Amino acid sequence: RFDEREKKNEPSMGKELAALADIYVNDAFANCHRAHASMVGVPAHLPSYAGLRLEEEIKNLSKINEDIDHPVVLIVSGAKLETKVPVVRYFLDKGDDILLGGCIANTFIAARGFDVAESKYDPQFLDEAQDIMLESEKEENAMVHVPRDVVLATEASEDATKLNLPVENISGDMKIFDIGKVSVERYIQVLQRAETIVWNGPLGLYELNRFSHATKRIAEALAEATKRGATTIIGGGDTIDFHTRYNYPLDVYTFVSTGGGAMMELISGQKLPALEALDKSK
Repeated sequence: RFDEREKKNEPSMGKELAALADIYVNDAFANCHRAHASMVGVPAHLPSYAGLRLEEEIKNLSKINEDIDHPVVLIVSGAKLETKVPVVRYFLDKGDDILLGGCIANTFIAARGFDVAESKYDPQFLDEAQDIMLESEKEENAMVHVPRDVVLATEASEDATKLNLPVENISGDMKIFDIGKVSVERYIQVLQRAETIVWNGPLGLYELNRFSHATKRIAEALAEATKRGATTIIGGGDTIDFHTRYNYPLDVYTFVSTGGGAMMELISGQKLPALEALDKSK
């Protein structure tokens, strides 16, 4: 549309914007990793600035790329490994421990050679997962923690019969809906010695109370870590939704980000299009 209007000698987008506003303020951190017109187009035509909340996000999340206290732990979960691989690889070098949950953990379990039965996982990333685990074995890299036991059921419901089994016992029509009790305790032990913790994504099918146990225990462990002086940073829509759904407080952490993908990209050293657009407008 813009090109057609230019050919007809109609007013340019820049002139129209200038007529509508004097300045542009971006306070939408959660969308800063997307090159949408509202994020990168408007700053090209108006004096542009970061909002107060956006400044807080950059200030707190940028600390992860600075001289932070070790041990550094990343807790990462979710459905798409594609968006999490750059973060996991970044923390292989930057961090000390990486704790996996959700479908990401399922993919790594499958990559270890175990049958995940009817569980959701990402088969196209099996080789990538295997490579990450090999890299993790190097002394200078962070240790990737894959669940050793999981909570299984044949259906996602509050009435489902659930089993807590070692990963080698998964079979038939079982589906993984949470990490198991042994794995939860192992994760908590890691968190108890951590000085910096970044958490993005509930560890199981938290929407159902029946499969929310691991996420609740991890939330409690992070709250305890904050009390003893550790820096705890959480973010992601599902992570926040979990806290709201089960009335878990958010003020027990050092910082709560409004972003999910934007948070993960920023802490892994990637450039966010909206922030670059603000820089160019100065």
